[in-house]
Amino acid sequence: MTTRLKINTGFALACLVVGYATISSNINTSEFIDDSRWTTHTLEVRSEIEKLSTAYVTAQNNIRGYHISEQQYYLDKYNSAKKALKNGVGHLRILTKDNPNQQKNIDKLAPTIQEKMTNWEKSFGLRKKLGFDVIRNLARSHEVKALDEAFHSTIDALIDEENRLLAQRIESTFNQARKTQLVVGISGILACILIVLAAFLVYRDSRRRELAEDNVDRFFTLSLDLLCISGMDGFFKRLSPSFAEVLGYSLQELYTTPILNLIHPDDVEKTSQEIVKQMNGNKVLAFENRFRCKNGDYRIFSWKSVPVGNLMYAVARDVTNQKQYESDLLEARESAQKATIAKSSFLANMSHEIRTPLNGVVGMTDILARTSLNAEQRKFVDAIKTSSTSLLRIVNEILDFSKIEAGQVHMEIVDFELGHLIEEHISMAGVLALKNDIHLETQIDSNIPPVLRGDSTKISQILSNFINNAIKFTKKGHIVIAAKQLERTPTHCKVKISVKDTGIGIDPNQINSLFQPFVQADSSTARRFGGTGLGLSICKRFTEVMKGQIGVDTELGKGSMFWVILDLEVSELKSLNGYAIPKPKEGLSKANTGQQQIEYRKNIRILIAEDNRMNQLIIMNMMGILGYSATLAENGEDAIKLYSESKYDLILMDQHMPVMDGAQACTEIRRREAGKNHRIPIIAFTATVIQDEQKSQFKDLMDDFLLKPVSLEVLEAMLMKWEDAILKQP
Repeated sequence: MTTRLKINTGFALACLVVGYATISSNINTSEFIDDSRWTTHTLEVRSEIEKLSTAYVTAQNNIRGYHISEQQYYLDKYNSAKKALKNGVGHLRILTKDNPNQQKNIDKLAPTIQEKMTNWEKSFGLRKKLGFDVIRNLARSHEVKALDEAFHSTIDALIDEENRLLAQRIESTFNQARKTQLVVGISGILACILIVLAAFLVYRDSRRRELAEDNVDRFFTLSLDLLCISGMDGFFKRLSPSFAEVLGYSLQELYTTPILNLIHPDDVEKTSQEIVKQMNGNKVLAFENRFRCKNGDYRIFSWKSVPVGNLMYAVARDVTNQKQYESDLLEARESAQKATIAKSSFLANMSHEIRTPLNGVVGMTDILARTSLNAEQRKFVDAIKTSSTSLLRIVNEILDFSKIEAGQVHMEIVDFELGHLIEEHISMAGVLALKNDIHLETQIDSNIPPVLRGDSTKISQILSNFINNAIKFTKKGHIVIAAKQLERTPTHCKVKISVKDTGIGIDPNQINSLFQPFVQADSSTARRFGGTGLGLSICKRFTEVMKGQIGVDTELGKGSMFWVILDLEVSELKSLNGYAIPKPKEGLSKANTGQQQIEYRKNIRILIAEDNRMNQLIIMNMMGILGYSATLAENGEDAIKLYSESKYDLILMDQHMPVMDGAQACTEIRRREAGKNHRIPIIAFTATVIQDEQKSQFKDLMDDFLLKPVSLEVLEAMLMKWEDAILKQP
């Protein structure tokens, strides 16, 4: 309740109390007057009763005096008294007509008086006939005395009733007087209290208003923000001293200077528009303009304002330094973006420069391994192959970690079969595990939906890292790859994928640092087993991108179980027929299949665009080994020319080539295909790491990606992936 409302309420209550006291006093006074009237009436009745009694006694005494003296004087007095007696009874009956008790008493009195008067009248005849003695004896008779006693008894009853009424009315009058006095007194006290309370509230409100005004003055004086009240006429009405501090003018100078004269010429128009908006009753929540300082500099003010009548109440903040900070921050951001772009470009170039010679090592090792070698030479070739594979893994981990650090890891959601993905990794790791006398097992929960949706590439990389580490740190025993359903909804399935080994285990004190980059269980591990210490860190980052959980349960000397928990979507598909993670066909590179079983490959014509001599030598030899017909183009321009002159079933397109690069060549080929029913598969054959967003950009140009260095097995797997589509073409 506001103070003003309290004051008004107090005065209203005081008025009500005074009104109540007035009305109550009037009512009590009216009752008092009424009681006084009835008291007067009672006294009048008593007077009549006394007159009646006096007339009775007077009549009786005068008739006795007449009988004794026979003087006319007594007879006249008697007649006057008798007349008064008759009139008195009638008058008394009128006065007591509203009192049933008195009417009854009068009804008793009237016959007595009448009988008495009859006896008096008879006494005159008896006096003349019988004499005075008879009259005297008759006056002393029992009947006369009984009439006198009845008269006086009735008179006493009449007087007692009136006395009772008089006492009652006197008491009522006294009570009314006391009640009136009490009501007036209490009402007066309450009215005084309420008036005093209202006066106190008025005083307190006035004092608070004074304090509020003092606080407003203090707020205006001490506020760090710029407070002002301006008129619609374009002049300041009140300013906080901070305006003078910021702009350098005195307050008096600011009061006498039109506001628009202080604003930067380029901001005058928009400021005028904001003033017009406020004149129309609109608030200003965010507006910036520049004010000129006395030294000629400009400060940037950010305004908020509310119009009230012909005034604008506004608060401004000097954001000049903030704007400078934002400008510096934007410049720093642009510099960081340029640095990121430079880093990405550097990584791409480094990837290309490292993988190109590494492709020569891996490719030539694969080709050399298929020549006639003695035992010692084959041992040397296997050593080269192992070293090149390790080097490739290290390069991949460093490049993956660089992508993660640069924030370039994105989700690529596809349908996949988790069971096929695990079986593919078992197939790839089986040879190495068998060589180390390690038994591989799988435990796949049958409740897991056959087809899930998620980033199968990242899941595959995590699983590969878990399995490779398990094989690396297990001398003998077994490794169990398991997939278990934890939760299931109609649209999602939470799955725990784990790899459990019987290897050396990990010290529990070292688990917290296990998923940090460049960290291994202890310093001796790197020397004994090799590795960069990036694999598990990359797995953790991939898991975080997929909003999952990753961890390890381990006991030193008894083995470890690495696990990852992922919430995957349930695909509407019931099966992918194994094509999401394709099971490799038995190819020449894996099964020593005879040339007669791959004769059909000679009919598959492949155009290869590659500018590096070493890579040309390797890829052409690999094509020969695999049985495909291949034509070589040294740049994108030559590739377009050959494509136009002859029919090819598939193109392997290097991305970095002179004259015309791979992307430009693919764009031209797709342009020439426009309007045709046939689209030739183009596989990007590159040593550059292709980012996820680049894959999205290139999806309309290229159909698949093959990253250098490439082994014979990987190349064959990629080509066999497209064989069915090629052979089905008309």
